[in-house]
Amino acid sequence: MKVAIGSSNPAKVSAVKDAFKLYLPDNTFEFIAIEVDSGISDQPMSDNEAYKGARERAKQAIEQTGADYGVGIEGGIQEIKGHWVVGNLAVVVDRHEKEGFGISTRISVPANIMKHVHKNKNLSHATQLEHGIEDIGKKQGILGMLSKGLITRSSASKDAVIGALSSLHYILKP
Repeated sequence: MKVAIGSSNPAKVSAVKDAFKLYLPDNTFEFIAIEVDSGISDQPMSDNEAYKGARERAKQAIEQTGADYGVGIEGGIQEIKGHWVVGNLAVVVDRHEKEGFGISTRISVPANIMKHVHKNKNLSHATQLEHGIEDIGKKQGILGMLSKGLITRSSASKDAVIGALSSLHYILKP
């Protein structure tokens, strides 16, 4: 089974591989990581925007590779009653244009980081400015930093992909 991942980010690629192997353990996979444009801003500021980006990544990945599944993952922040929370959203599409959607655990983003985001910095850059961690989005992610490594960008993305696979396969059942 061929799975196209709409990113070459190591955390996202690892998450997709783990999720598919766990959710569909009786299958053999060929994973293809391909850089595609999400069509959204560098820092999604709502679930709607993050969903749009993840969906676009999934659709482009499957279209460009002819894979059985296309997967898109977007990290984004969402304001909930004055609190900004960060999490990952995943969309999985199949070659019949059926779609599944999943979302990860979320963690509240501290105000000292959000002050930079409100000045048009993405979370990765804001975290680097506040904590000196470079390219955090390709490593543990801000989720990992905030949770002391208990929830990483990869583990949260894996959960979101499992959620997307679950809803996609539920849709496909007669």
